[in-house]
Amino acid sequence: MKMIFRFIFCFLVSLICSIIFAKFGSQWGFIDKPSDRSSHRIPIPRGGGIGILLVVLIGANWWDVDLSVWIPACFVSLVSFLGDYRERPIRIRLAAQMGAAAIFCGIMILKKETYGASAWIFISLVIFGIGFITATANYFNFMDGINGIAGVSGLIAFAGLGIYGLADGQNAALVSLAFGVAAACLGFLPLNFPKARVFMGDIGSVLLGFLFASLVIAFSWGIDDFIFLASFLFPFYADEISTLIVRLKDHDRITLAHRRHIYQILANQAGLSHACVTLIYGIFQITVIFLIWFARKEGLFYLISFPLALSALYFWWSIRIRRRWEIRRSGAF
Repeated sequence: MKMIFRFIFCFLVSLICSIIFAKFGSQWGFIDKPSDRSSHRIPIPRGGGIGILLVVLIGANWWDVDLSVWIPACFVSLVSFLGDYRERPIRIRLAAQMGAAAIFCGIMILKKETYGASAWIFISLVIFGIGFITATANYFNFMDGINGIAGVSGLIAFAGLGIYGLADGQNAALVSLAFGVAAACLGFLPLNFPKARVFMGDIGSVLLGFLFASLVIAFSWGIDDFIFLASFLFPFYADEISTLIVRLKDHDRITLAHRRHIYQILANQAGLSHACVTLIYGIFQITVIFLIWFARKEGLFYLISFPLALSALYFWWSIRIRRRWEIRRSGAF
């Protein structure tokens, strides 16, 4: 019963913070002004994701979460919060993310009893972890472009991690934290979905991506665990990677804002409502989690084959969407 009350508290903290920033965010300078690369038409306050950060801080104390997990994530979130107020150079944000990821990965990989492994294996694992966490943090941020999509995907992904952690007997503190973050995502949604009165901002989206990737690494004891858990955020990875490939092919400047993600094309050129697109991605995400859970029981071959086949199917679908709806760029993207 005590645990349930704590999750309700996490929900309320996020909800109250969202309400406060919806009302006062603009006055405090946290405002998202629309541009030709935005998917909204009026200025909207941002920074509502501060409630998710507070939940991580409070939950870390409640559940005695290891410092190496929550301090790097919260540090990155605070740097992002400064960016919500005033734009910061990309190199500063990336340096903060990669530095925090390096600290987490170094400590976590050592805790997984890799002392007997060679230095090269340890270094390789740390480098891979830094890349995975940094990429996921930014992917989650880039995908936070329409009403509800970040909150719904965060709710599903962290609830999935929590359910898996319970079933697999993972660290109880991290399992509780996953459920607490899921509750915080749920608390944010009433102010962001289906109508947005406040945006999550980088403080929330970068935190969710960073923490999700960190928990995937923390819960993984082999390549099978990693593939399985990373698939909980499959729609975001598929959309971002397919879009990145297209932008590189078209010689886009990767650092520039754009509207070339599939979810953006569906919400803008195709004319689907934000709520419809968000629900499509949410249903897709839940379906993938269920299917990958069954594939895992069949062995490593099926666990690897399923995401590969699904990726091929997604890329084929994304090509069809782009051919039908994406306007050739003349400065519009």
